Amino acid sequence: RREALQPEIGGGVQLSGGAAVLESLGLSRELRSFANPLERVVSRTVEEAKLLELDIPAALRRRKDAEALVDKGTTRAYAVMRDALQLMLRDSLGSSRVELGKELIAVDTEADGTVCLSFADGEVHTGFDLVVAADGIGANAMRMMGGER
Repeated sequence: RREALQPEIGGGVQLSGGAAVLESLGLSRELRSFANPLERVVSRTVEEAKLLELDIPAALRRRKDAEALVDKGTTRAYAVMRDALQLMLRDSLGSSRVELGKELIAVDTEADGTVCLSFADGEVHTGFDLVVAADGIGANAMRMMGGER
């Protein structure tokens, strides 16, 4: 749990479905300013023997359920640096705020469809239209929202 954003920490992240979501939120231009189009994935053993080579654009075009990831022949699959992604997301919030250093203990949906968040320090925040589970590998927020771990 971090008390502040630390964009200098972290490596790269692969975005595919997440890139389509960011673009639907109007962040296409910002995303493409630092994202590298993901063309292929190659996996090798320590001895350099090739285990897998995947042509990403071809794989996405073959899948009917990946239509949102292909736009006019261009795929929405990118490799990005975590710090650039964090800064873009923070800057896109405008007057909204990011709460850091808090332990989320419950996520509930209110009668009006908005979300209520309860924290270990006793604070409760309500009225959210969107909650992003970005608390890392092995964290509980996605599980609390009904997603897989």
